[in-house]
Amino acid sequence: MKFQLQAEKLGIRLRTQFGANLPNAYGDIGLMQRVLDNLIENALRHTPEGGQVSVTLDANPDRLTVKVADNGCGIPPSELPHIFDRFYRMEKNRENVEHAGLGLAIAKRILDLHGSVIHADSVLQHGTTFEFHVPAYR
Repeated sequence: MKFQLQAEKLGIRLRTQFGANLPNAYGDIGLMQRVLDNLIENALRHTPEGGQVSVTLDANPDRLTVKVADNGCGIPPSELPHIFDRFYRMEKNRENVEHAGLGLAIAKRILDLHGSVIHADSVLQHGTTFEFHVPAYR
């Protein structure tokens, strides 16, 4: 997997789980790769050494479900509604000039263009899960 070496350098376990008989899905492959890249990079950035990031793909007859989950620091409930806003960075990351706060906004916009919706569930000090669905190709 593309991020395996980066995860190993950070001391994070990167786990993938793909359901059986996954269908093809509608979407621009390059843009969907960008969504996954942004979500995985974000998860690695917010997961401590010794933590885990998992990427799960599963499907039913109508859609492919993608989840990127980590057991990192989590997102405060007050900040969760803003994480997909352009240039938004969580309070604890605002001093970090290395990241502009665009990754999640870009992922959301790409998914919007594909007719998909992204959801984030988070618990402080336990981690965050991002989930989206893509229509299956029939």
